[in-house]
Amino acid sequence: MVSEWSMTLAIRATIAFLLCTTFLFVLRLLWILPCIRSQPRPPPRSSAKLLIVLGSGGHTAEMLRLLEPLDFIKRYKQRTYVVSSGDTLSEGKVRSFEAKKGTNQCENNVKLTSPLPC
Repeated sequence: MVSEWSMTLAIRATIAFLLCTTFLFVLRLLWILPCIRSQPRPPPRSSAKLLIVLGSGGHTAEMLRLLEPLDFIKRYKQRTYVVSSGDTLSEGKVRSFEAKKGTNQCENNVKLTSPLPC
């Protein structure tokens, strides 16, 4: 038969295993929670680049509506618009949108590119 000593040892080993597993689980949980671990943040005045892909069928108007509240002078200085090679209407809308935003830097910071043909 199993002695009382080996039974106590098995119980202690099981409890130790469960405690270690619980400790490691809590430690891992604390590591992945963003509110516990501090994350590096970008400087608040840094500039970001935008890649804006325009399309037909109203997508250009939708995209320009999304871009309307963005700060082009301080935050989003460099913008690249991807326009189809035959889509002169979208290109005209982008140019008038940039003029309306009043950045006066359409030629320096805004690039209109066409995708390469397949």
